[in-house]
Amino acid sequence: MTLKIIIHLSFWISCLSNCSVAWSQSSPRGGEGYISYGIYSVPRLLKGLGSVLVPVLASPYADINEIQLAGSQSIGLGYNYQLNSKYKIGGHFLYENFSETITFSDGQRNRYRTNAYTFLGRFYQNWINNDMGLKLYTSLSLGVGVLIDSDETNPNTIFAFHINPVGVQYGKHWSAFVELGLGWQGLLAAGITRQF
Repeated sequence: MTLKIIIHLSFWISCLSNCSVAWSQSSPRGGEGYISYGIYSVPRLLKGLGSVLVPVLASPYADINEIQLAGSQSIGLGYNYQLNSKYKIGGHFLYENFSETITFSDGQRNRYRTNAYTFLGRFYQNWINNDMGLKLYTSLSLGVGVLIDSDETNPNTIFAFHINPVGVQYGKHWSAFVELGLGWQGLLAAGITRQF
């Protein structure tokens, strides 16, 4: 019950952080939109670990020959609002899909597909924010992940997170960023930002 409350609160915080930008009448450089591409997200790492462990653990019960994984990495779209020179809040939408093909020793193949939609509220703290456009920051994201599996009728809703201990952004109106972290965005993420 408490996990569902945390998930719902995270979702609404994400929505409110995006809406606060629309309600605000501050400076024109107060917001930024961005796109991102991340590799090795937590869901992907868990699927990869499962593809290694399942054949070993299931060997007494099923004769699994091989598990193959395919799919996209984490693709994101987001918006941030600069509260001041040190803090930003925002929202981030991520999409990722997985396909898993299980091959049994008799040649039979089962294929499963999962689409993951993630909605995150984000909080940033800038450690460096200079006039030349260089930013060094840390961010924390909390939200909701919705997993839609091809073999299930109801989507699964799960708690989603992302922690970036270090991110670097360079540029003024248009900028590029790289982030190292752990969570639904990926271990390594990069993207392009446009400030408004």
